[in-house]
Amino acid sequence: IDFIIDIDNDFPNYLMLDELRMRQVFFNLAGNAVKFTDNGFIKISAKLEAFSAMEDYADIIFSVEDSGIGINPDQKEAIFQSFTQERGLDYYKYGGSGLGLAITRRLVEIMDGVISVESVPGKGSRFSVSLKNVQIGSPYQNDSERDDKMFSICFRKSTIMVVDDIDSN
Repeated sequence: IDFIIDIDNDFPNYLMLDELRMRQVFFNLAGNAVKFTDNGFIKISAKLEAFSAMEDYADIIFSVEDSGIGINPDQKEAIFQSFTQERGLDYYKYGGSGLGLAITRRLVEIMDGVISVESVPGKGSRFSVSLKNVQIGSPYQNDSERDDKMFSICFRKSTIMVVDDIDSN
């Protein structure tokens, strides 16, 4: 499988986004692309849809595309429902709980975004995340401000309890 990253040349270096939510979105979408693609490619893209230099805000689109098994047209909405997988898939081969895309859609909506899918069975899929009015620019005015903030972070001593039936978690 070829792994391709395609980021527009004019894409900003810094975006003010929720890093944890975006990481989960990419993890879920890229994980599905890997799971459902036996050969060909997986491509992650980022591009500016609209940009306002006066206000330092942009509309952006992230996408994850693959050359995998694709999705039947009548299943495109159902795959975003909790505990739902595309009908006819071999559960033992692909596994999963049917929660990944439902969670992904909710995370994107929390960020006031929209997720969509284009797919052709047997040819692959492209999941696109569109985010409007994303603030661009550096979170720090200069390097010394960044260094000051990094070294001022302190964690209090805490005790946590983890209850999980999977030892590696």
